[in-house]
Amino acid sequence: MRAPLLVVIACAWACGSRTSDPPPAAHDAATREVAAPASFEVPPPTDKVLGIGRDDAVACAVHASGGVDCWGRFGFGKIFATPRRIPGVSDAIAISTRGDLVLRKTGQVVRLAGDRIEFVPVEGIANVAAFASGASGCFLQRDHSVTCAGSYLANPRTIPGVDDAVSVTNGAVVCAVRPSGEVLCAEVPSNPAEQAPFKSVPGLGRVRRLELADQSGCAILESGELRCFAIAGHEVELRETTTYDEKVTGFDPVMFKGATEISVTQRPGASGLASPPFILDAVIAGRVAHWDVHGSRWLDKLVDAKQLVGECALRAQGSVACWGSNRNGELGLASTIGRARRKPAPVVGISDVAMLALRTGVSWAVTRQGKIFAWGSVGGGTPTELPLPSGAKPATSIAVTKGGNACALAGDAVYCWTRETPTFALLASGIRSIANTYEGVIALKLDGTVVSWKLDKESGYVPAEGPRLEDKQLPPVPARVIALVGMAWPCAVTADRQVFCGDEWAKVPVDPVDRISGTFGACGITGAGAVRCWDYNFETKRSTPATPATPSPLAKVTDALDLGLGDSDFCIVRAKGAVWCGMGPSGRERLVLASGAVDVEVGGAIGNNGPNREHGCAIMADRTVMCWGGNFDGELGDGSITYAEQPIGLRL
Repeated sequence: MRAPLLVVIACAWACGSRTSDPPPAAHDAATREVAAPASFEVPPPTDKVLGIGRDDAVACAVHASGGVDCWGRFGFGKIFATPRRIPGVSDAIAISTRGDLVLRKTGQVVRLAGDRIEFVPVEGIANVAAFASGASGCFLQRDHSVTCAGSYLANPRTIPGVDDAVSVTNGAVVCAVRPSGEVLCAEVPSNPAEQAPFKSVPGLGRVRRLELADQSGCAILESGELRCFAIAGHEVELRETTTYDEKVTGFDPVMFKGATEISVTQRPGASGLASPPFILDAVIAGRVAHWDVHGSRWLDKLVDAKQLVGECALRAQGSVACWGSNRNGELGLASTIGRARRKPAPVVGISDVAMLALRTGVSWAVTRQGKIFAWGSVGGGTPTELPLPSGAKPATSIAVTKGGNACALAGDAVYCWTRETPTFALLASGIRSIANTYEGVIALKLDGTVVSWKLDKESGYVPAEGPRLEDKQLPPVPARVIALVGMAWPCAVTADRQVFCGDEWAKVPVDPVDRISGTFGACGITGAGAVRCWDYNFETKRSTPATPATPSPLAKVTDALDLGLGDSDFCIVRAKGAVWCGMGPSGRERLVLASGAVDVEVGGAIGNNGPNREHGCAIMADRTVMCWGGNFDGELGDGSITYAEQPIGLRL
């Protein structure tokens, strides 16, 4: 049996803020109104849509005329944010759930080419009556048998054991529904010579509609009830005794009763009952109920849905509406794609900020009133307040881990928030200061000792029971600590402005510094405004001064006031609040803000997708925030988000 995969979530990083308040300074970019999304109500197309398909990169629609429109990121990397007609087929009658395969009137299957925008034939597959829902690769033949092919649609073979299927769906396994409502499932063998016949699955009852994702599935029963279940690896085993509505907070089985259409969208890398591994959408009398890790809700605008695929709906009047991710333009609306922006944009709806904490895909802020806000992969494209428990003191700092879990210091208490249990809960008391590590939080206690907690498990997974995991007492620091900095390794700044790093607190041979920042490497600002950088050797457990290539922008700086380091980018606040940013300690710098900044942070994560994935934010002198750089998850906070909570109508 294949071991279940763990949830992989993007991460966030935190660093302290300056406490001084310079005189107010003007922004370099004027505040602008955030454009509203395109209207949901769009005229029905003259060429009615018959079917839709969508995955995490591309979406397509088949028209009554036999033409096919697609939008999103195609195989060669180019994004088309509005629908365009794809050449190569004019007699299409159906499309696969993922949108990559089209069925022609002849029973032939064609697919989107990986290197050009057109459809190409799939050899060896003919007489197809319908596609399997879920993952591509299986087909219902005109004789009601089931044929499956490999991941590259090679070596198609008929799965023995059923010749009267009325529908077929596949994920980790392939399942067929018979006219009687009986469900039969089989493993799809990787070796074409192997045979894995269909077997009846007990315990589901009479099924009217079945949908599978990779490790999960949902079935509409003839009684009108909806049952969702886990699939145990590639083996044919449906865990009918432990359904999701029994185990997962936020699943409302009453809301989903009476569904006529369902869509199960797999969350990448997710599995198991403790963390919902899929997103569920269901049509109930034309309305759409949506369930994800945040709970159940209605998509209020949509009242005439007929078919669901992924997070798109075919409407009764023949048009298409989509919601959810728009990372690759799959919403068909260009204005909501998160692009990398060089020019800073003001964060909407937040002011009086005291501290920022950034990581790839997410931005966090603490205001001077002690309120906590997040935007990006947490909170959406505009800041959302995440309150501390009743009775907690105002927050003074925040630390964010690789797995996207955050801890806040309020008074002498630490409260932690996780993506699996998205509320702040008490972790520890008696704490003076905190900082993030990649997988947890490190804390300076009131008695001067240092302790750390590992919040993230492997691959960033945190169980639902809360954050109290693997506390670790670190050895004493050689001198009195006044601040901690977490990065790939912990560092402590002492009262005499010396730096000690690593689990054994080895002294760093650099000039006395006032502030430090870093990820893999680290840099500090001396009292004279110079920047000194060093690396950490995990074998010797020692830090050594870095010797970046010449010329080095950081080596030439003598007026640094604040700095932030990501994995690829750095940013420095210099005289008069100017912000300069560049790639790496030896990269070319550029002016981002001419004046007015008092604090700067850079978001970055291990294994990110390059410098365009990182973003930067600066606290301005008037305590508002300006952001620039990558915006794939809405982390710039200007409202140009990559996720739509409500449906967006497409003009086809």
